[in-house]
Amino acid sequence: MITLYFTFIVYSICTLRRVLGRETITSYGLAGAFATPAILFDKPGRLLELNNYSMGKCIESFQLILHDFNLL
Repeated sequence: MITLYFTFIVYSICTLRRVLGRETITSYGLAGAFATPAILFDKPGRLLELNNYSMGKCIESFQLILHDFNLL
């Protein structure tokens, strides 16, 4: 189900980028909200694996977003 989670994230971001015509910080928040229910279908033991993989990516992406919007 980790695949489902990341598919929802990427699909949501790409769709919102097309609809809005640009990238916004809000679109990343909405993408996370769309993808969060996918975690509920995963086995409890796999949540730690998801956390270990995605936490580093989240921090890195957040830093890049702040840099792109000149907030860092």
